[in-house]
Amino acid sequence: MKKKQKVFWFIVAIMIVFPSLSFCETYSQTIDFDADQGYISNQVWKHTLSQLPQNSVIQSASLTLRVQVWYWGWNIYEQNIDIMASDSTSFVLPLNRVCQLDPSTNRNPDQFYVVTCPLPTSVFEFIQNDGAIYIGTNTYNGTYYLDYSTLTVTTNYVERYTLTVNVDPIGSGSVTLNPLGGVYNSGQLVTLSAVNNTGYVFDFWTGDVSNPTQPTTAITMDTNQSVVAHFASDRDGDEVKDSVDGCPDDPNKTAPGRCGCGCVDTTLPWLFLLLD
Repeated sequence: MKKKQKVFWFIVAIMIVFPSLSFCETYSQTIDFDADQGYISNQVWKHTLSQLPQNSVIQSASLTLRVQVWYWGWNIYEQNIDIMASDSTSFVLPLNRVCQLDPSTNRNPDQFYVVTCPLPTSVFEFIQNDGAIYIGTNTYNGTYYLDYSTLTVTTNYVERYTLTVNVDPIGSGSVTLNPLGGVYNSGQLVTLSAVNNTGYVFDFWTGDVSNPTQPTTAITMDTNQSVVAHFASDRDGDEVKDSVDGCPDDPNKTAPGRCGCGCVDTTLPWLFLLLD
């Protein structure tokens, strides 16, 4: 057997014995501002990592900047530069702050210095959703020269499964998912909530859900899953399905009672005493 074949079968054997073994990949994008940027105060730019695999989860991310401080009000060292990250061009401080650059770390404003900001997990979702993230600066009226910006992301491959949801009959209601998406990591727990439309009431679930008789239930995504929320006719809106409702058109009764449906049962004990 050739050496390459041996290596191939060795990898296959590892994957069989350790099916949950994950493999890290690193992706990066560098934006070079040197060609068309002079000294600036506040700026917004967008990093895009369109090559992120679909079945990957971000494990770490960092932003590396090469900057030169130029002028900082009365004192070039008195203010930090806020580095912000968001899924849009709108930023809110301190919510979107991911790190600060301290000009005092480089006492020579004529030289460039490189700083790396580890990005918090709170911004991973921005990158995970569409492979993009907006970066902004807040200089408190100072100026600086930005040479380049590099976004680096390390991901792990994970198995992901699709959750297909339908309602029966069509138009009888809807289903909300938490978390949203429809595609989930292996082992992820998803909560499903059935919401009936007017004229219907929730009846039951079909599929591998934890509680098929309750409108809110859950499912574990350990494979591709298919779930159906079944609703039943409820003409009077009393949350009792018509098939077991003795008065399907009377919202105040589920059984006919003394006077039937659509009326109020009364008891007049004094009348019976007079007739006795």
